[in-house]
Amino acid sequence: MSKNIPIRYIFLVLGILLPGTLVAQKQEIDRLFEKAPADSVMHWLKGRDINGHYGKIGFTPLIYAIVFDRSNLVEDITVAGADLETRCGSKTPLLFALEYNHPDMVRYLVKKGARLDVRDTLDNTPLFYAAGQNNVPMLRFLLRHGVAIGQKNKFKYTAREYSVITNKSKSAKFLKSYFENHLPSYFDGPYVKLESRRLVKIYYLRNDSMKMKSSVLSRILKTRDTLVQFHGFGADTMPYTFIRKIKPEPDSFPASPSIFLMGDVHGDYDDMVKLLQKGGVIDTKLNWSWGQGHLVFLGDIFDRGEKVTECLWLIYRLERQAEKQGGFVHYILGNHEAMILTKDLRYISEKYFYLNDRLKLAYSVHFDRKSFLGQWIRSKNTVIRIGPYLFTHAGISPEAVKYRYSVAAMNRAARFYFDHQKPKYLNDTILFVLGPDGPLWYRGYYDLVPGNRKINGNELDEVLGFYRVQKIFVGHTNVPKIETAFKGRIIFMDVPYYLDEARPEALWINKEQFFIIHGDEEGTSLLEQPAMK
Repeated sequence: MSKNIPIRYIFLVLGILLPGTLVAQKQEIDRLFEKAPADSVMHWLKGRDINGHYGKIGFTPLIYAIVFDRSNLVEDITVAGADLETRCGSKTPLLFALEYNHPDMVRYLVKKGARLDVRDTLDNTPLFYAAGQNNVPMLRFLLRHGVAIGQKNKFKYTAREYSVITNKSKSAKFLKSYFENHLPSYFDGPYVKLESRRLVKIYYLRNDSMKMKSSVLSRILKTRDTLVQFHGFGADTMPYTFIRKIKPEPDSFPASPSIFLMGDVHGDYDDMVKLLQKGGVIDTKLNWSWGQGHLVFLGDIFDRGEKVTECLWLIYRLERQAEKQGGFVHYILGNHEAMILTKDLRYISEKYFYLNDRLKLAYSVHFDRKSFLGQWIRSKNTVIRIGPYLFTHAGISPEAVKYRYSVAAMNRAARFYFDHQKPKYLNDTILFVLGPDGPLWYRGYYDLVPGNRKINGNELDEVLGFYRVQKIFVGHTNVPKIETAFKGRIIFMDVPYYLDEARPEALWINKEQFFIIHGDEEGTSLLEQPAMK
């Protein structure tokens, strides 16, 4: 499994984790720590703060000694009382020793009590630094001393995933093997297979780290009922209800005075719940409280996070509860749903990857056409219209207007393809929907990818006119906060809180006013919308 990090962060991550370069013109202090005898350095330090920051770079004496690979000096400064946790920038002496690939110094610092639970500003642990050096013995040393292999940085990547994206093959291979042999305890499910008209298989995947054993825990429910009810088992005590017969929902709805909008969730169940509760969509028991309002998910519930299953079952439950109160829940397909349905597993979290790998299962099998969740997801739309607004995952390109693809035609094409998987005949509409200019993948609203052609104002006017809407709401494209473009005609919703890059946000459309719901603080704020002139 490999993962891609957003392009604009790669150089930032590499800049933090690859060895730094000292200033070209070395100051006297640099030369002192680089070449002077240890006795001379210690004499210079008399009467000075041994934990102070010196020179143009601002290193502490201990960090200078580490950077210049002065083992004896590191020992002398440590014995003289240097604080092993005094940082330069975001890094402790231990992280510097790992960054500059000095294993003996790492071992010495750990022996002297240096903390192994330290992180830099990107939440990279010591394991990331050792991985960046492709230093397998150092990785093994850190793991044996308690550094957790599954810890993630702010981008929600583990050290193994970091090794993959930076092409540190030795680190990646070792960490993959180590993780597989030390898989944490997991419990995932429920998954439901509709075996026949009267047999329903309910199952969970679990891993017992104490016994080092993975298994499938399953039960067969015999029922011909359309409405199926069951209680979770194993480590799950939740009740579940689902309807066998799944019908696609309409793709156009009258204007609604109250719409709650969620961007890409990516398995971040906890923040999803927090936003829904703060917005008043659900209560403390996770039940629907939005009355006749609309709740819209802009796709990409799958991948990256470790609570995808929990997200799916909650969305389904809210869908049924909303229907009883005259409300609506719209789960729009994103490119990551499309990837799972077509067996593209590049972005699933390590939890799902390794748990299924141990059981010799493909993760996508839990969402095939015999599974309840798979059938439910295949029934979803890729584009919907509510009054004057259009909602889709990635966007609507000028090509959609050029070839006169209606909302209904795009939705039918996607459902046909995902339901048949590999139909013998792929018509032009299917190819468009699945392609780079289709609603699952389009990136023409934002200057993000080099070489990507951005839509112009006149083209956007044609898109809005063809679909008879005023605004288009999209996810897919990362933004630091919910924001608008093209004088308020495009609203970007993919705030990547699932990567810890930004605070959680959702949007409440109350009549013609747009309020941002903040997941990590009280209150709301008004989304500024430039006049559409």
